[in-house]
Amino acid sequence: MTIEQTVAQMVVEDYYGLNIKKNTREYPYPEARAIYYKIIKNNTTLPFQKIAKPMERDHSTVVYFCKKVEDWKQTDKEFQAKFNLIEAAFKKALSIKPTMLSAEWLEDFAKENDKSLKEIINFQQEKFDDKNKTISRLREKAHSMRNQRDKYKELYNKCNDKKS
Repeated sequence: MTIEQTVAQMVVEDYYGLNIKKNTREYPYPEARAIYYKIIKNNTTLPFQKIAKPMERDHSTVVYFCKKVEDWKQTDKEFQAKFNLIEAAFKKALSIKPTMLSAEWLEDFAKENDKSLKEIINFQQEKFDDKNKTISRLREKAHSMRNQRDKYKELYNKCNDKKS
């Protein structure tokens, strides 16, 4: 197990308050392990087999969860903020002595970064709101176009009825 794996495990376990090696599918264990896998994949050159080994999992599990983390980050802004916080804590933790790491350190780090996480969440919410407004405008436009089409159809049918 590399120092990066050890630090990632410590940071993830401190954040969730659990042992990510526990063999269970009960929430939030799989999510915590998924974040661990993705952090290691993003920040090292380790192959999937070596990432999986300390968790006593298969390399395909790591591949699957790395993809799932990307999906979750795209669709869940809270998850994205959580992941970003944990990954930032991991990077910061690598720069200090591993013996100094603790739940208190992670909590202090989270407080320091709380403002930036709120900004990320607010920005994501604004993007989401903008997309919803655009969708609403497009629906209104489509509705208007259907109404116009129906009027033209009606006129066309009246013209054809007069010709016959």
